[in-house]
Amino acid sequence: MMANADEQWADESAAPLYDNYSRIGGRARARHSLSLDTQVRAVGSVDRAALAVEHAQILELLANRWLSVAEIAAHLRTTMNVIRVHLSDLLEERLVAISSSAGRRARPSKEDLQKVINHLRAM
Repeated sequence: MMANADEQWADESAAPLYDNYSRIGGRARARHSLSLDTQVRAVGSVDRAALAVEHAQILELLANRWLSVAEIAAHLRTTMNVIRVHLSDLLEERLVAISSSAGRRARPSKEDLQKVINHLRAM
């Protein structure tokens, strides 16, 4: 039982989790299975002002290049699950394309790997 009515149930560290959860509409799972190394690229054109802020950020990041799901999460400083949910939404709207390992560079750059490592450490 709580000692007084002003005592909080969750500490401040819960705020980022709640924020991520609220940004994906309370959905816990993506509708599409996307691995960490799945390559994604923006396709087509859309009025980005009509999109959710996160979707517009992802499309801007993916303009003219392929990035892995892990790289996208690192660049946007959010969790893999949140990125997977957003990418699933964008896939259904046909605003992104995914690719297998065929046709992509053989190895990620040191800079990209460091971004992923830094993101994982921050989690």
